[in-house]
Amino acid sequence: MEEGILYLKKQLKEEKYEDSRHQLMADISEMRQSLEDGKQAKHLEEELERRVLSYQEQILLHQKEEHDNWLAARTAEINLNGLRKENAKYRNKLTDTEIKFKCLHKDPSAVDVPNTGFGREH
Repeated sequence: MEEGILYLKKQLKEEKYEDSRHQLMADISEMRQSLEDGKQAKHLEEELERRVLSYQEQILLHQKEEHDNWLAARTAEINLNGLRKENAKYRNKLTDTEIKFKCLHKDPSAVDVPNTGFGREH
């Protein structure tokens, strides 16, 4: 009977040992998973930081490009206004020249021609 009791005690110790071993293995597995999750979270955080920096760089590049385009558009607008003024000046000069040309080729005795215009006097 003592052998039976010793056998049962041994069985009980082995079961406790097995339970403790299973619990320890589960704890180790959980710790490993936590470490993996932590590594993955760290990796994701680093990736997020890289992307944020990349997007910030892209934003800065687009802002610089926008500014450069604005300057080019402003310069073009200034040049266009200058060309419009020059064009208006030449258009007026051409109109004046056409009027002078028509007046010079008209009959000087005609009533509607001013004789004092364009340096002609009586």
